[in-house]
Amino acid sequence: MSCWPSAIAGCGISPWRGPLRPVGAITIKDQRPFWQHLRSLRTAQGRVPARIRQLLQRSLPAGVTDVRFVHRQAGLGSLGRLRLVALAHWHGAMVARESKPLAPSAWLWARGARTRATRYGEIIDRALRVPDPCLTLHGEWLIRRLAPDCSRIELSSLPRSRDEDRLLWMMGWETANVHLASSRQRRRILADLRKRTGRGLSRAAGRMAQAVERDWRRWRKGALQSR
Repeated sequence: MSCWPSAIAGCGISPWRGPLRPVGAITIKDQRPFWQHLRSLRTAQGRVPARIRQLLQRSLPAGVTDVRFVHRQAGLGSLGRLRLVALAHWHGAMVARESKPLAPSAWLWARGARTRATRYGEIIDRALRVPDPCLTLHGEWLIRRLAPDCSRIELSSLPRSRDEDRLLWMMGWETANVHLASSRQRRRILADLRKRTGRGLSRAAGRMAQAVERDWRRWRKGALQSR
């Protein structure tokens, strides 16, 4: 769930709306594992591109010391793409800023579009939510804050008594924040929503999960046969 629990900035939901606060708090009880993991990352070998070094240093708060640049790998969407993190000490605590290259949407590739430009900046500028003051866009590079209280909520980290339907509802809320920023389509979106039942999103998510699993199984079968 790509929702930033401590920064309403990145979540698009009113300050600590509904059950989001206890959900986020569960994941940030102990900050030590988070910083221990970042400190264990290998220092960036070779020369860090001057532009990226400059962007990361500018994003850090004034007065930081012991700045170190490390490589970071997270998730599958950025495999093979350079992700650098600036780690530093600040008033006795750790701070981190990450640079991440943006990738064009696979939708453009699937349609054979001539342009591969990303529209990330346009999306975050128009989205109906409080802007994240620590997230900036510089050409194809995204600079953002990393912290234990500024990260995605992993389902595996939640207690067994979690309300996944409620989480799905909140993810739908955030999706709406983005899509309602399409002024030309806003009326059509709202008209479509009025036709749908309350559990339509849950059923659609289930169908999507099944389709993704079927695709994976076909891919896996083909990969094993080609060996």
